[in-house]
Amino acid sequence: LTLGGEYAAELLVGHLRAGSVRLYVPEDERGRVQRAFQLAPSPQEGSVVLCEAFAGDLGRPSTGLEIKIAHPALIYAELMSSDDARLASIALRLKASRLTWIR
Repeated sequence: LTLGGEYAAELLVGHLRAGSVRLYVPEDERGRVQRAFQLAPSPQEGSVVLCEAFAGDLGRPSTGLEIKIAHPALIYAELMSSDDARLASIALRLKASRLTWIR
């Protein structure tokens, strides 16, 4: 599993009370993860979104956590793709603290 979205941003930056979790899961592990976390499919996006882990190195282990957190650039893109001003503000904090190489 690789953690992304709002919750990953909360762990990296703080200043956010996450309303959703995005999990990147290898396609062949999706069913096992759904059963382990007792996730039911939803006709609309729920507070937990499962996405295909499109690369093996999406994230790195976070200090003190077993789960991997997605690369800050991916989290930034996720937050900026929303129409939520609150998330855009957190994305800018993330950019300032972890993505100084982005203009």
